[in-house]
Amino acid sequence: MLTCPRCRAPVALGFSDSTECLKCQEQVPIPEPLRHRRDNFRKVEAERRQRDRLWMLALRARPHFYLKPVLLASLSYIAPFAGIIIGYLFAYRQGNYPLAALLWLWVIGVVHLISSWLLVQRKPLHVRQLMMAQPATEPGHPPSCRVCASPLSVPQHTPEVADSIDCSCDHCGADNMVGDAPQVTPRPDLYSIQAAHQEVFGGLVQQRMDRAYPFILLFGFVVLGGLAFLAAKAPQTPLS
Repeated sequence: MLTCPRCRAPVALGFSDSTECLKCQEQVPIPEPLRHRRDNFRKVEAERRQRDRLWMLALRARPHFYLKPVLLASLSYIAPFAGIIIGYLFAYRQGNYPLAALLWLWVIGVVHLISSWLLVQRKPLHVRQLMMAQPATEPGHPPSCRVCASPLSVPQHTPEVADSIDCSCDHCGADNMVGDAPQVTPRPDLYSIQAAHQEVFGGLVQQRMDRAYPFILLFGFVVLGGLAFLAAKAPQTPLS
């Protein structure tokens, strides 16, 4: 860790042979051995992150419109009404009531399959948010490490950064993503991407259940629709 000789605040190691303290604007020289360790550490850490499947999955995650919570919640509410419309258009108005019941339940199942699958696809975005650096407190200042709150060394640290970049903290070594303002409460206890992934996705059993759940739900509605169809088609005899 490099600290300012005047105010003792932690300073970012930057990319040259000196850096500036954000607190008192003191110019802090960086010794040659420290510069060598800095450059080697960043190279090794960047290569490690590029090989990390979980890290790259979170880094590529983006808040697409179809992953917005409002849309996902709306799908569940409109599913019965969408089923009614389909059932009416293709069966009910022709007097085919068993087929109308079958289409109604099958459409509900398909809509829930889509919404449940999208919820699983949203999880990498949550992991990404947990890995995001804290935004700059003042214009022109770099973002802060999500774990130790020390200033980060990033090539660009302005609000105009379009694409996210990743870097390691010069002080605690934690991996950070830079580019978006995090929308979740900071979790310094989740130091590694593996810890954040475990927090969001759960264990292996939970991950398998999350992947299977949309299809289990669809299967249930398909079976229920088939039973409703057969029940409506069953011959009826008058009670004696």
